[in-house]
Amino acid sequence: MANPLTFLLPFRYDRVTTVLVVQSGPVELALQVAARVRTLFPGCKVEGLVRDNDAGAVAADVFERLTIVRWDDRIAMVRDLRARRFD
Repeated sequence: MANPLTFLLPFRYDRVTTVLVVQSGPVELALQVAARVRTLFPGCKVEGLVRDNDAGAVAADVFERLTIVRWDDRIAMVRDLRARRFD
């Protein structure tokens, strides 16, 4: 499997302040991505969007802000969240 963070390499690491992690597979993978984002961008805010059935697997300190959605509604929610600024 390719590294899901490969697309982040062109960013200026010192200017990343807020990152949105969207669950698109197993919740464990989203949690691993969040941990890696924290390693790559220390001090940035990591927000998450996860499926309602997987919300119990997310510890309180993983994301600064957690949005829980029904799996069928996640695309519409991502559109709404994109109105806010994420790096």
